[in-house]
Amino acid sequence: MLHFLYMSHIAPYPIRGGEKIRASGLIRMLSNLGTVDSIVEKEGLSDLPSTESLPNVRFHPFNFLSEMKPVVRYFFKNHALVQHIGNILEHHPIDLAVIDYQFYGKYIGFFQAIGIPVIYGTHNAEALLTEQEIRYHSGKKALEKRILSKIQAHHERLYFPKADAFIVVSRQDEIYYQRWIDPQKIVLIPNFLYPQLYPETGRPPPAHNPRKLVMTGNFSVFQNLDGFRWFLQEIWHPFRLFESFELLLVGRGSEEALEKVCCRRFPPQNIRASGTVDSILEQIEDAMASLVPIRYGSGTRLKVLEAMWQKIPVISTSLGVEGIEGESNRHFLVADDPKTFAEQLSCLNSPETRERLVENATNLLHQKYTLAANQKRFLEFISARLPACFGREI
Repeated sequence: MLHFLYMSHIAPYPIRGGEKIRASGLIRMLSNLGTVDSIVEKEGLSDLPSTESLPNVRFHPFNFLSEMKPVVRYFFKNHALVQHIGNILEHHPIDLAVIDYQFYGKYIGFFQAIGIPVIYGTHNAEALLTEQEIRYHSGKKALEKRILSKIQAHHERLYFPKADAFIVVSRQDEIYYQRWIDPQKIVLIPNFLYPQLYPETGRPPPAHNPRKLVMTGNFSVFQNLDGFRWFLQEIWHPFRLFESFELLLVGRGSEEALEKVCCRRFPPQNIRASGTVDSILEQIEDAMASLVPIRYGSGTRLKVLEAMWQKIPVISTSLGVEGIEGESNRHFLVADDPKTFAEQLSCLNSPETRERLVENATNLLHQKYTLAANQKRFLEFISARLPACFGREI
């Protein structure tokens, strides 16, 4: 049995939002393959799963966010974290370190120096995402994002190629990183779902409400806020969708987004926001469609997978379904201009079309975007690489 050390600044519990779903999924996947010593963010960490649900996991919370300054954390190891890791290694032998997300490349060499190979994971191409955000700001804020993007890009190029293996979540991110990372080191493990996330969803979903549309996500991040603004100003009002539909915004920052984006010219006609909720699926389960009007971003969007899980058709921009190996008009409906986006709603009036989209999307989800499917992919990858990189068999 392998002994993993998993490290991320994400507090995976309670599981709310894409980053936490991704982190909790990776921990659960590793626990199915061996024992896991998990170093995760201490702040906000609650609702830890019981030992019965994750019997192979030991949690070692650390205060990442208060200990590491925004720029320093990209290039300088934190003494307190090094001590924390050392204390774990004194008591638990580690075969493989899985470092997940953003700014921990500097620790790759630390583990390798003591004979522990490293798999480095990403949630998206962070420098690329920050570079996209520059266009969304002006003045001082744009300058700050430009500097941060340069710092992130330098961090990626300096450290990421040193990892023994490298996880990406989409083919587009894989292409981006292949410019300076050995393609043989890269494995695509997309965002995925697992049944324990949604224990109440074994029952059939309720009949859909033909007037209800939903938009989910963390609306405090620029790509979701921009998507809502674009939809409101270019689609919802110009095509008078508010006369036929109601729109529900679900997720962190949704109430603030509604207040920030709506105005006298674009009032919140038939739009309401839920704010942060314990269960997104309870909010969206009877929706006619899930809307993903994303124009910026990287990686894969768990909101699309959650809609598929709940058997809700998705209407999205091309970027919104980036990284999901589906086809427009077969697994979801895709539109990149306002007129087509609005028109796609009429397609769902056909029960046959709706049933076909839901069935195809459900099949795709279970084939490629579940824990079981990606655990198999991960195990095959490290099994193939262990003899060459790690000098041992599983």
